[in-house]
Amino acid sequence: MGGEKSAYVFIRDPEWAWIPAIKGGSNDKTASVRVPQYADEQATICDGGATAKGWNDEEVPLKDYNRGVLPMQNVDPSGCLMSYPDMVNLPFLHEVCIYVYVYCYLNLMLWCERISFD
Repeated sequence: MGGEKSAYVFIRDPEWAWIPAIKGGSNDKTASVRVPQYADEQATICDGGATAKGWNDEEVPLKDYNRGVLPMQNVDPSGCLMSYPDMVNLPFLHEVCIYVYVYCYLNLMLWCERISFD
């Protein structure tokens, strides 16, 4: 994986659309990533793999990504998702971030709705 610094990224997944991963290195054609394995889609979160059941090492073809670049996660240095009250403040704004932002927002609204009825 060379001397490259690792980065928290997303990779495409045929079942779940996008999943978090840690990029370890790359060349012109592929990126080496470590993919945390979670129990199901609801358990899949950006936590740097802290709650993962295991890890898979994969080689991802960069030709499948816009300009050959893996989308970055909006996370802190330990890989945990950072919260932003406004999408304008997201350091990395792309398709995946919008999906994650909306997913988290809707889950929060459902949670708040359940509490208000209890």
